[in-house]
Amino acid sequence: MKAIIANPPWMYKEDRVVPPPIFHMHVQDKSAEKKFFDSREEWNVFSEWRYSSLVDYWLKESGIRSGELLDLGCGSGIFGHYFKKKGFRVVGLDVSSSLVKVAAKRLDSAVVGDAENTPFEESRFDGVIAGGLLHHFPSKQNLVKEMNRVLKRKGFLFTQDPNMLNPKIMVSQAAFSPFRSGVTENECPITPEELVRSINPFFQTVSLKFFSFIPPQMRLSDRAASAYLKIESLLQRTPLKYLGADLVSVSSKR
Repeated sequence: MKAIIANPPWMYKEDRVVPPPIFHMHVQDKSAEKKFFDSREEWNVFSEWRYSSLVDYWLKESGIRSGELLDLGCGSGIFGHYFKKKGFRVVGLDVSSSLVKVAAKRLDSAVVGDAENTPFEESRFDGVIAGGLLHHFPSKQNLVKEMNRVLKRKGFLFTQDPNMLNPKIMVSQAAFSPFRSGVTENECPITPEELVRSINPFFQTVSLKFFSFIPPQMRLSDRAASAYLKIESLLQRTPLKYLGADLVSVSSKR
């Protein structure tokens, strides 16, 4: 099956057949993740308008209207909270016990666990929310396998990760950057091609877009947010789209 990889014009090839995924041998240091996030009482990195608009995009592109979702790597449960407001039942899982306590108040339930080895039965969920998750795994093979396992047939995967093609993201978060700060030792931004390759064995990309041409944590009034989102929609139709800070996708289980 063919897939289109959303890369910049100088890398873009229409109808390119996605090659087999290349998985690095490095594994996630889970103790480092737990230590980093257990020191936080809350993990809320976006403003309300950004969370809401991303969830609206996921719902529009997938067409899903109801069901049970898994907020994988839920943190304090913000993404799942916005899905719950839309009528979904949401279960969260995160490595941080302190953040799970917060998430449990926002979601239908939340448990402490390993995203690569969850306690949930096979084919349980209608969708998996992976907000800011994939880029925490140097090797994504086991994570992608687990997401596939817990999803129902034709279930949806919703992802959001920092875009390596954004200069600010590259400088502040890339593993090779001398200015890297504020991230765990496991984190590294990803490219569109890496995203598609990572999930390709089990998922077909339905939609992939670039978001956040202004800081997503910026506080905006409802009127200002509405105006900005219209501008963002226009930018997504130009070559400047590749500079969006957030790489966001909807995929369906094969």
